[in-house]
Amino acid sequence: ATTPIKITQDATLFVAEVEAGAAATLPLAADRQAYLVCMEGSAEVTLGAAASSSLTRHDAAEVFGPGDLTVRAAAGSLSP
Repeated sequence: ATTPIKITQDATLFVAEVEAGAAATLPLAADRQAYLVCMEGSAEVTLGAAASSSLTRHDAAEVFGPGDLTVRAAAGSLSP
């Protein structure tokens, strides 16, 4: 199969569209990391009990496990 991007790493890709005010959570194991890109609107990103970080349109973040990674779309963010 022809693909536009080839990744030769142990990777799992997820894409989520989170409604304004809602959240999505992903368990992140100790030996894993996540790279996030906020495509539109804004969001709060939290790993476990750690302080949250804010992302706005086109911001990116790198997060290291372990912990539950939660992304909450800001109430004023764009919604479908």
